[in-house]
Amino acid sequence: ELEAPSQQKKSGKEPIPSVQTSNAAKIKSAPVYNQYQGSSPSLKDISFNKPELVPEKIELASEIIQNYATEEFTQESLLVAWKNFGLTIEKEMPRLHQVITSHEPNKIANDKIQLQLDNASQQRDFLEKVHSKLVLFLKTELTIPSLEFVVEISEEINNTQLIYTATDKFNYLAEQNEQLNNLKKTFNLDFE
Repeated sequence: ELEAPSQQKKSGKEPIPSVQTSNAAKIKSAPVYNQYQGSSPSLKDISFNKPELVPEKIELASEIIQNYATEEFTQESLLVAWKNFGLTIEKEMPRLHQVITSHEPNKIANDKIQLQLDNASQQRDFLEKVHSKLVLFLKTELTIPSLEFVVEISEEINNTQLIYTATDKFNYLAEQNEQLNNLKKTFNLDFE
């Protein structure tokens, strides 16, 4: 450490330690503290040279991963877990509870589930409000490390024509039973 001679003469106090980086600027040196004596370890304290601990942890971790990854779930266990999740959200999200209970998922692979919903609104609500909770719930219940959802909109429902008006209702029923057309003609019935 360099001491500034001009500071010694003027103040009469002990000199202030400083480091001279150039002729024009003087910077005070930062105080040096003893090693931290806190309760949590620092990165310097962590040593990877402890061979007696590392192999035990590696063996234990690999055993857990092998046991965890080999467990497969069945379609039946998926449906049971699915219904249990539906019960957990029944009071807080009744609309999504109805969606969950009326649509059953299909197991595509050991880590992939397919779910077909009726419309884009159900798909959006499912993905925004329930998806993450459901994935965590199913991973826990089925003891699987990863899970992927394939959420699709059912094409069967999109292609069907919806019945709105009285004429649409009559035409639909007349397709089912042609005697309705005879009744309409016999009694000279008309729709308003």
